[in-house]
Amino acid sequence: MIDSSKKYQKNKPENMPHVGNFINYYIVNQKLSKAQLARDLDVGNSTLNQYFKNESIQLAILWKISKILNHNFVAQLAEYLYLPYKTKQEQKLETHIALLEKRIEVLEIELNVYKKIHEK
Repeated sequence: MIDSSKKYQKNKPENMPHVGNFINYYIVNQKLSKAQLARDLDVGNSTLNQYFKNESIQLAILWKISKILNHNFVAQLAEYLYLPYKTKQEQKLETHIALLEKRIEVLEIELNVYKKIHEK
């Protein structure tokens, strides 16, 4: 007998979220129209319901759903990887914070000097 199941389904990584359920849960909680989403995706209602049953979804489909619903499912699902990652925006903010902290140090030193001068 030939095993027709796909390798990725047999060797599913632990803690991998069920992507179809994940999207469906979001839609239900936000009280969004599944029929409208199906129309926006240009698929039938049965195809959309099949997406919700799938443990994994093609990135292109997930991308389209994210764009249509204006919700970043890719980033949200990536949080389940528990791997550190900083976006470019986060890196810029960290650099900016470090510069501001240095500036604060300099200003505090200047303030202490002015206080000592004023005391005399």
